[in-house]
Amino acid sequence: MSRDEIERKIEEAMNKGIDESIFDDDEEEDDRDPEAVFEDYLLDHIQDLDVEGVRVARVYSFEDVGILTRDRGLVVKMDDGSEYQLTIVKSR
Repeated sequence: MSRDEIERKIEEAMNKGIDESIFDDDEEEDDRDPEAVFEDYLLDHIQDLDVEGVRVARVYSFEDVGILTRDRGLVVKMDDGSEYQLTIVKSR
């Protein structure tokens, strides 16, 4: 499986989160910033990602692994040893 295919699957998972309107939940009022809500959503949903036999081994937040940035984001480690960083930045 190519790196492009893995990146496309991760992007699809992220787009699915946006399409499901995760920020419009009627359940419980969430006082956190939208980036934190989106980070939690991705953390929960990317963990189950399987791209043609290559599975996500672990997902960490930037904060968990000590990445020094003001941005929110995730580090996604695949079971084949590859690693991806997803930065969440509000663009509008």
